[in-house]
Order: sequence, then C-alpha cells, then structure tokens
Amino acid sequence: MSTGVERHANFPAPSAATMASEAKDPQAGPGCSNPVKKPGHASLDHVLSALGETKEERESRIRSLFNFFDSNNVGYLDSSVIEKGLSAMQIPAGYKFAKELLEVCDANQDGRVDYQEFRKYMDDKELQLYRIFQAIDVEHNGCILPEELWDALVKAGFPCNWVSGFLVLFYLARAKNSHVFKCLDLCQYAFLISVSAYYLSLLGKLDPTSDRNLWIIQITGIELDDDELARFVEHVDKDNNGIITFEEWRDFLLLYPHEATIENIYRYWERVYLVDIGEHAVIPEGISKHVNATKYLIAGGVAGAASRTVTAPLDRLKVILQVQTTHATIRSAVQNIWKEGGLLGFFRGNGINVLKVAPESAIKFYTYELLKGAIGDANGDVGMVGRLAAGGLAGAVAQTSIYPMDLVKTRLQTHVCERGNVPNLGKLSKDIWVREGPRALYKGLTPSLLGMIPYAGIDLAAYETLKDMSRKYIRDGEPGPLVQLSCGTISGSLGATCVYPLQVVRTRMQAQRDYCSMSDVFWRTYQHEGFRGFYKGLFPNLLKVVPAASITYLVYEAMKKSLHLD
Repeated sequence: MSTGVERHANFPAPSAATMASEAKDPQAGPGCSNPVKKPGHASLDHVLSALGETKEERESRIRSLFNFFDSNNVGYLDSSVIEKGLSAMQIPAGYKFAKELLEVCDANQDGRVDYQEFRKYMDDKELQLYRIFQAIDVEHNGCILPEELWDALVKAGFPCNWVSGFLVLFYLARAKNSHVFKCLDLCQYAFLISVSAYYLSLLGKLDPTSDRNLWIIQITGIELDDDELARFVEHVDKDNNGIITFEEWRDFLLLYPHEATIENIYRYWERVYLVDIGEHAVIPEGISKHVNATKYLIAGGVAGAASRTVTAPLDRLKVILQVQTTHATIRSAVQNIWKEGGLLGFFRGNGINVLKVAPESAIKFYTYELLKGAIGDANGDVGMVGRLAAGGLAGAVAQTSIYPMDLVKTRLQTHVCERGNVPNLGKLSKDIWVREGPRALYKGLTPSLLGMIPYAGIDLAAYETLKDMSRKYIRDGEPGPLVQLSCGTISGSLGATCVYPLQVVRTRMQAQRDYCSMSDVFWRTYQHEGFRGFYKGLFPNLLKVVPAASITYLVYEAMKKSLHLD
C-alpha cells in the first residue's frame, strides 16, 4: 500500500497503525499519528485514540511487559527482579534505574510492585507524554508543523537563531519529501530534526559548513553536535539501522522513572566519569555540554582535594624517596618522617597540594575550551588527535600557571626539620625568591611539561583499548561506571609509570639547588644510581592509585547529588 510519500531507504517503513491512520485521514500529514484533542483535560481514551490502540490491546501490551519482568510468576516485582529484567532487555548498566523505578511504581512502599501498581505507573507515564505532545501540537493533527515548532521553541526559551535553524531544517525536510518526524515531547523534536539534518548532509542536501548554527543544537544549555548525536543514536537504536523509530524512542523512555524533561532525557544517556590519581587536574568528560560546568568543576575539585588528602602520606613518602641519591628503603623513609613530625608529618605539604587543585582545574578547563575552538573544523569537531593536542596544551598552560605552588610544596615536603619545627609557608616562599631569584620558582618545569603529551597519549590509548576489551566480556554491551573506573585507573597507572623518570628529574630539580639543568640530573642520576634511580618512589606512587581513584569517584558522585547535578 502506498502512502503517497517517497521515503529514503534508510528510513523505517511506516507502521501498520500509521498507514491505517493515513488511509483514514487524508488530511493528516504523512507519518503523523492519529489526531489529538485540543488542550484541556486529557484521559487514557485520548492516548488510545492517538496511538491507534484498543483498551484490550493496550492491556495485553502492559501485561506482557509485567510478565516479562515477573519471569518466576510470583505476582510482584522487586528491585532484583527489575534489575534482572533490565539486563535481559540488554539495557547497559549505566542506564538502569531499577531502584528508582521500584520507588516510583511502589505506591504502598512495601518494597514490591504488583500488577496494579505497575499498570498505574504505565498509565501515568503515557498520559504525561501525551500531555506534552498535546501542548505542542497546536493543529491537533497528530504531527508537528513548522509554526507549531516555532511557538514551542520560543516558549521554551530558545534563542531566535536556533529557532531559525530548526525551521530551515524542517522546510528542507518538507521540500525534499523526507520522512515527517513525530515524537512525544520537545526533546524528541529537537533530536529527530537533528537526525534529519545529519542524513540530509549525508545525502548531499545540506552543506554543514554554511552555517554552524544548523549543526549545533542548544537545548537548555546542552549542546549536541553530530558526534554526540551519532553516539546518542548508537545507544537508543536497537536494530542498528542508523535512526530511532517511534517504538525505539518510546521503549527508551517508558521505563525511565524520572520526569521526562529535555535535560533529564539527555543525561539519561550521558554519563560523566573521571579518574584522579593525584598527578594532574582531571576535567570531567563532557561538562562543556552543560550550563552547570562550574558546578561540575566544583564537584571535581572537592573530589580531588579529598583523594589527595587521604593519599597524602603516600605522596610525601614518594617525594622523599625520589630525592634520595643514596640507597634508601621505604621502611627507613617512613621512620624518618615519623621521627620528624609524627602522624602530621605524613601530611606535610598537603594543604598547598589541595589548594592548587581548584585553579589548575579551572585554567585547564577554560584553556581546553579555547583551544578546541581554535583547533576544530567548521563543524566544531576536533577529532581524537585534536583532543589529545588541546588537552596536552591546556595541561601545560595550567601546570605552568600553578608551578610555583608545586615547587614550594616539594621544598616543604623535603625540608629537614629539627625538633619538628616545620617552616612557615610564606617565609619559605620568600626565601626562595630572595636567595635564588624568581626563576627558581620554575625549576623542573621543562621535564614536567615534556611528560604531559606522552602521559595523556598513553593514558588515552590504554583506556580506549581496555574499554574495547571489556566490551567482549560484558553482556550489557557497554561498560558500566565500575568498569570504566577500573580502565581509567589502570591506564592512568600505566601512563604515570612510563613518564615516571621525568617526574623524578623534576622533583630533584625542585628540591635541590646544585643541579644545573635537566641533562645534569639525568647524567648524575644514571652515573651514581643507574636506571633504578629513575624509579625511586614508584611503589608508593602506584600504591596510592586505587584509593585515590576510588575516593575521587565516590566523593564526585556524592557532590553531584548535593549540587543537584544528577
């Protein structure tokens, strides 16, 4: 049966319900659902009419879904059963909300969800999605027209240039007889129109370089470029045909227990992870996509400060061993630290180490954003090499900016104290300036910067390799937060080990005045201590990796909740 619409081969064929709807109502646009009622009181009868379902068909669909979860036929669902069902549906671990779904469905709060409670949730969810659709569909014909989209976007607070971009894409789609998109709420419109732009570009019908506004969709502070879009499609597109059908999108949202807002739906897909092993400031991936970037930086800063404080004893032990030119054991180093300052001696220098987290993170983040804009192509895409270069340069700028603090920290940690008298931080800084000059505050900067790019490259390559390997053993298909945390910990450790000799050279130049240059440190270390001299302190450095990464992750997640970023 022909619908009178020429569809591209990559788009899905219309469903039987859609074809029947078009046959019944020739006035409705191609691909539109059944007409919806005018704004006002909405009931499940209106939902049934819009979806083209009978009460019996809908009841059967909901009962089948409940029975799918209740595989043991016990008559109720609990958290473990819901978790098992979500796994059977091959929903990635990062997108499961078993506990939240249980809380939303469990009306009497007895820890169990019977069929009536489950059905009530389904009624409320579908009705909520219908009301959003009803509010946008001004013509009440079951699909969104350009002028309706304009009104919805303006009411939602979209800048006019973004609205113009949406309308241009919509008119292009209509002019080329492309598939007319339908969806349940504003987020779906924005998303599916961007899919239209993506495919029109592939078909040669749109020049992405002509106007970047057509390629970047700003949704309440969240930007989606074509790379983000492709990843989004990959996660939602169950049959891997490159697009998201109405059924796929509804399945994606139906078991999402939170309110169906644009920001929540996007963050349902996106996850932010970071691994801080105490060597450099870590910027959470993807925070530039959010208006809450500052809050994410605060969360990351607090997490980094917490992890560095807990692992401060291992950090000081590492520094003490790095500067030893004679044979020294971990046991003797620990005894000397205890003798000089007791328990507090292990935390010497931690204050300034924590203090430099915030400025280093902020400088690195904003420099990275500037460099991305300069390196990126017309579409704003920087690519893997570009991200590596931008990240390395941003790290170098941040490291240079806070380097005097790092040098003072090393001097404070390696200062020999008599009777536990720790030098005053201000006096120590002033003495360096007066006796050695301002250039002394940057001793060891060269080896520090030389290690930036190799560390980032090894870390990134190892992380991606480990993540790809993990996919072979994970039934859900996509690594969850714990797997990604483990991959980040291992890759960070590998990167730090590979550039560790440069770190030893840097620390020795910072702590001791008698070295002339970086090459002088290399030569004298090799001559008197051999290759082993370049790896002094490596064991405590690796020992702190797991607790540092774990504490960072836990505190970061707690901070996100307290700052309402989840």
